[in-house]
Amino acid sequence: MSAYPNASGDQLYALLPEVYRDRDRSPASNALRPLKAYLDAFGEVLDKIRHTLDQRYDDSFPDTTVNDRRCQEWLVPYFAELLAVRLRSPFPDGKRDEVASAVRWAQRKGTLPAAEEIVEAIAQVEGELREGFRLVATTARIGMPESPVTPDLRLASRAIQADADDPEAQWTRFGWNGRVWSADDPAAAAPESRRAPYTSWKQTNHTGAPCFPGSYEDVSRRAVDLRTPRADQGHCHPKRLTVHLPPPWGFFTPTPIAFDWSHVVAAYDPVTGGVAAPVGDYIEVFIDGAARVWRNKTGDSVEIVGAVDLAGTPPTRFEKLRFVEKIKLGAADTEFRRCAVREIAAVDTGGTLTLRDALADEVDIRQRLLVAEYTTVLGRTRVARLLASDCIFAGAVVTAVVSQGDCVRFTRVPEAWLAIQPPAVQKNRLTTLPPHLLSDVFGEPGCSVLAPDCDPAIALGAEDGGEMGCGHAWRHAANLTALTGKLSEYLPVGIEPVVTYDARLLCPPPAITKSP
Repeated sequence: MSAYPNASGDQLYALLPEVYRDRDRSPASNALRPLKAYLDAFGEVLDKIRHTLDQRYDDSFPDTTVNDRRCQEWLVPYFAELLAVRLRSPFPDGKRDEVASAVRWAQRKGTLPAAEEIVEAIAQVEGELREGFRLVATTARIGMPESPVTPDLRLASRAIQADADDPEAQWTRFGWNGRVWSADDPAAAAPESRRAPYTSWKQTNHTGAPCFPGSYEDVSRRAVDLRTPRADQGHCHPKRLTVHLPPPWGFFTPTPIAFDWSHVVAAYDPVTGGVAAPVGDYIEVFIDGAARVWRNKTGDSVEIVGAVDLAGTPPTRFEKLRFVEKIKLGAADTEFRRCAVREIAAVDTGGTLTLRDALADEVDIRQRLLVAEYTTVLGRTRVARLLASDCIFAGAVVTAVVSQGDCVRFTRVPEAWLAIQPPAVQKNRLTTLPPHLLSDVFGEPGCSVLAPDCDPAIALGAEDGGEMGCGHAWRHAANLTALTGKLSEYLPVGIEPVVTYDARLLCPPPAITKSP
């Protein structure tokens, strides 16, 4: 029998005559007596039946959300098979959009509006498209106006904000789209009120000198670029469609919530396990087995400033935090999940360091074991033993004992380290190709994010076919691959899509006011 009120139980109780409800109340405490609990038992069963019927109805419409209810995710591929849709998006919402828009995209196949919808559905961000033939300088012919090749240096060609009723106006949501953590995180997306608003803009001075060459604001005409299309070349071609996307922030969003480590420790009460505000509004502490867990419980980016000394602490795990200064490990085991850490150091023997979906600038635990999975280390890694899978070690790697007890697989490693390993280790699907990152400077937005033209051996080199390194859960490389494949299905024959990250999409165009 349920001890909690429920919707159906409340309805049954309300249908009773008032005389029975009066008899069911205690004169002393006005508390509910057994008749209400008895009806709640029936109400609990009726609620489950109602929820089952509601879910059965919702499962018939994969693209509809009613009262936060929607079709179960495992049913989406079956709907896609019925509509002959090849699902490509790595995100659940993107797959739903593929099924929901399949008929509309097929009807508008080969058009620019359909391509724009595909970009927003697959990538789950706003983007700008540029048709390559509009960037090609052509010879003047009868019936075709002359296209100037030499830009007018007196004019600045760029995007500016426009009035909403301007016939040339376009609407785009610039800047951060509200997602800090990967799509599988329960607090992945920020509320609509915190997302960037839509901005009305237009291109000005089409024949002027481009202020930002190579960006979506560059509409200057030039000779055909016959080079192999990549993120930074081959866009000016009549058979190209360039997709400009805002680059991901990675771990470093511009406006984190910052706390000093000493204040975080002072706010934690080890007796009750509670954390005082304002720290407690963002960070929670709980015990998981033998480990004390410090976790960011929000969808925001929380930054810890100040040096962190874990000497004398029990086994510790940090989740969804970023540390801008050095962390000194204690003797117990320490784990970082989805964290960014500038430096991790330990000079004595002790517990194991574990990194999962994490980013580190430097790791120096020369007498300890490092267990890493989906991790990126930008600088030097110095450990006693190394167990790593699906990682990127961009800097030098030094292990105290070569290949004895080590297991490194599906990982990018430096050539110097791989050269001294026995053949058994060298065959573990390792690569020494340099990782092409948007930024390799710790703390910069886009740090550790793989560039669009990163070699597939790294971008698709993980064991499950995803990207190596700390961006694996975010699926940036898989997103670009899915977007290119989906566009190829719906573009005219011969048109090749090219995806590039454009930092100009992170900020809205300026508002130009005319002087009186």
